[in-house]
Amino acid sequence: MPKRFSEAEAQRIFALAAERQHERGQEDTGLSLEELEEVGRAAGLDPAFVREAAIDALRPETTGTTRRVFGMPLEYRRERFVRGPISDDAWAEIVRELRGRFNKPGLVTDIGKLREWRSDTGINNQPVMVTLTPERDGTRVVIEQSQAQVALGLGIAFGTNALLGLVFLFFAMVETGNPKLMTPAAILLAFSAVFALIAVFGMRNHSRRQTSAFDAVLDKIDLAVRDTAALAEATAEPERVAPPAESARLDASLLETPASNAVPAQPGRQRDRA
Repeated sequence: MPKRFSEAEAQRIFALAAERQHERGQEDTGLSLEELEEVGRAAGLDPAFVREAAIDALRPETTGTTRRVFGMPLEYRRERFVRGPISDDAWAEIVRELRGRFNKPGLVTDIGKLREWRSDTGINNQPVMVTLTPERDGTRVVIEQSQAQVALGLGIAFGTNALLGLVFLFFAMVETGNPKLMTPAAILLAFSAVFALIAVFGMRNHSRRQTSAFDAVLDKIDLAVRDTAALAEATAEPERVAPPAESARLDASLLETPASNAVPAQPGRQRDRA
């Protein structure tokens, strides 16, 4: 048997051992994070990388949708389901993260167990909406933003400059003796091209940055929920088990009088007859 095994050989060995253990009906108790780090250290892996890989492997799946028009992202949405409810302490930490991430105080709304945060409406950006909806086994977190008004403004600027540029170009071509009309036509068409590039590539870049920020916020929310649940479990008082009630028992010593304490019976007197 070789003294050292390759990574592929080690995987096959562990898989075969786990299969045999399962066939024999032995329970698989799993490994803690510290035990995984020890296994990784024995295999020559940095425990820090093992911890990062474990966090990535346990990260809930994130779904995202982006609505586009002519290549421009108008609306983007990120959604994730986190295990566990959102406590008041976790919600306060989440709001602090949202305010720091988007640099806006925002508006906090609580409707029963439904929690919402809405950033302030800026001049160039539509508000960011964060909604936490409780479900049966956890909480569904949705972060979304619309850039329809920004796209509309860029579209109007592009259309106006392009239309005026074409008008000047038409008159410059009709009146060949007036070449001065070519200058405003070229300037307006150049502005329309700039607005088109901003609309397409600028909004795409903004969409990538925003969705990346949304994913970072979702990670923070997931971590806050996990930390709150772990803290609650650590500080919970152990359940006290009431001692079993003692059944009433009769003292046998009270039922029978000991022979030593028994009062001797007085013999009856006999009357002699003469």
